[in-house]
Amino acid sequence: MSFVSLGLLVVFLSLFIHYLLFYDHGQAYLAAMYHPGRPRNLKEWMKKFVSRVINFVGNRLGKETIDRLEKVDTEPKEYVKYMLVTPFLGILAGAILSVIFQLTVWKAVGLAVVCAILGVIIVRGALAKEWNNHQNDLKKALPEFVNYLKVSIIAGDTMEEAVRTSSEFIWGPLQKLITKIIRWSDGEMSFNEAMETMIDQMDDMDVVPVLQSIRSYHNNGITDRQTVFADMAENLSRIITDRSMTDLESMEAQLSLLLLAGLVSAALMIGIPFGLSAFRELTLF
Repeated sequence: MSFVSLGLLVVFLSLFIHYLLFYDHGQAYLAAMYHPGRPRNLKEWMKKFVSRVINFVGNRLGKETIDRLEKVDTEPKEYVKYMLVTPFLGILAGAILSVIFQLTVWKAVGLAVVCAILGVIIVRGALAKEWNNHQNDLKKALPEFVNYLKVSIIAGDTMEEAVRTSSEFIWGPLQKLITKIIRWSDGEMSFNEAMETMIDQMDDMDVVPVLQSIRSYHNNGITDRQTVFADMAENLSRIITDRSMTDLESMEAQLSLLLLAGLVSAALMIGIPFGLSAFRELTLF
C-alpha cells in the first residue's frame, strides 16, 4: 500500500472516530440555534468563503458588463460563478491530460494554465454570443412593432396608447424594453421622461431612431396619421433585408451540417462492411 493511500485511510478513520465518539451533537444544535450565521464545519466555511468571493467579484464588475448581463437575463453572481468554476475545471482537465500523456511538471503546469484560460474564454464568448443574439432579436422585432404602431395610430389612438397596445403583440427583448418604459411611465415618470431615460440608456443605432420618433410624435402631435413613421421606411426595409439574410445564412449552415452528417453516415455505412471484410480476410492468414 502506498503512503498516499495509507494517509487517506488514516484521515478517513480519524474523521469517522471523531464523529462517532467525540462529536457533540448538543453543542452543534445550540450553535446552530444561537449563531445561525457561524459556519459549524469545513464544508459550511468553504461555502461561506466562496459566496463572499463571488459577491466581492460581482460587485466589481463593470457597468457595461452588468447591463449586458441584465439584458440577457443572467445574474452577475451566476456569471462570476462560471468565471471562477471554469478555470478550475480547466486546471483539472489539464492535470488529467498530463497524467494520461505522462508530461513533465512544467509541461503539465503550462497545459493546466492553457486549459484554465480556455475556460475563461469560453465563458466570455458565451456571454458575447448571448449579447449578439439579444441585439439581433431586438432589431428583428422593430418592423412589426412599427407596423402595430401605425395600425393603432390610424385607428385614432394617441402615441402613448399605441405603444401600450402594440406592446402586447411584440416579442423578445423589444417587448421587455417597451414594457419597462410603460412600467416607468406608470410610476413616478411621465411617458416622455420614460422615453428619454430609455433613449439615454440605449446605444443601438437602429432602436434609438424609433424611440426618438415615438417621443417626437408624443410631444409634437401627429399631423397626418396616414404617413406616420414614413421617414423610417428605408431604415426598416434595411432591417427586414438583414433579417432575411441572417435567416438564409442560418438555414444554409443547418443544411450544410445535415449534408455533412449524411455524408459521414453514408461513408460509415459503406466503409464499415468493407473494413470488417478486409479484417476477416487478414485474420485468415
